[in-house]
Amino acid sequence: METLSVVRRFNSRLLQNFIQNNLIKWEQSEIKLEDSLLQTYLVNRKDGFLQDDISRRLLAIHLRRNDLDRFLRICEQAISFYEGRLNDPKSWRPDIIAVELLFQKLLYISYEEKGSKEDFLNTVTDILNILVSGRDSMIVMDFIQLLEEDWEFQFTLNYLFREGNYKDNYPFNELKKKVIDFSEKLKKGGQHA
Repeated sequence: METLSVVRRFNSRLLQNFIQNNLIKWEQSEIKLEDSLLQTYLVNRKDGFLQDDISRRLLAIHLRRNDLDRFLRICEQAISFYEGRLNDPKSWRPDIIAVELLFQKLLYISYEEKGSKEDFLNTVTDILNILVSGRDSMIVMDFIQLLEEDWEFQFTLNYLFREGNYKDNYPFNELKKKVIDFSEKLKKGGQHA
């Protein structure tokens, strides 16, 4: 469960990926692991993904503080997985996948690279371009709505890139403006931004 605490939403494909990459030690199939996790009531299924709220956050903090290298390896693998899923035009809920990819990039940039808000914001356009590739550009509006409803993402972004103190949503508002600007460019030109 500690390994999965780094990712907020996952499915059997991510479980399979983590098992194959030795991030999770499991002898049976990913489906059996998924069933086992559901039976513990530590995770639930929502929007086609498994997820947890409270215990996951605590385990992720513990892992990050006690084994940062492992935490970052999990982030890297999750980034690779979500990028692959987002590039697949048949993926279920690409808007959710894009948010999860962005969240993993946020964690990785802020903890591994000690990156800046600008470094993070520079990844947004790349993710949006993948999101709209081969899909209706209105999916960006779904993406914005998910971000607006995702208090954990907002808090994490604002906290990690706070300047001096944590008072407002300035980093999140910058992100939202960047996404809206991207959407407007799509509407005007019909091309990826």
